Amino acid sequence: MITSVKSHPQTMEILRDAANALPGKTVIELSTGGATKAEELAQFLEDAGAEWMFGIINAYPHMIGNEDTVLSVVSTEKQWVSLSPIIKSMGLAIRRECLLRSSQGFSQCGRGSCGV
Repeated sequence: MITSVKSHPQTMEILRDAANALPGKTVIELSTGGATKAEELAQFLEDAGAEWMFGIINAYPHMIGNEDTVLSVVSTEKQWVSLSPIIKSMGLAIRRECLLRSSQGFSQCGRGSCGV
């Protein structure tokens, strides 16, 4: 499931109504928001039994799919392997960071940028 609305809180509000359909699903979140709201949304998704990948589209809608369209995403390695074809179909200039999530929030993997 791909979400791209105004903010992480709006995404959470929308998905609350569908929380019973989230177990086993992966949400690719492309809405705007800061780290605190992203952590809240990640916790909500995990509590609902869903996995997540967060990203930022650095382009106008008419640019989606172009080779110079930049998307920045954070994900686990497993999610990247399974979902990268979807992300790459939106733009070929991809920047991916591997993040770990703990009770203290997000942190980068020891390798830093995990590459594409």
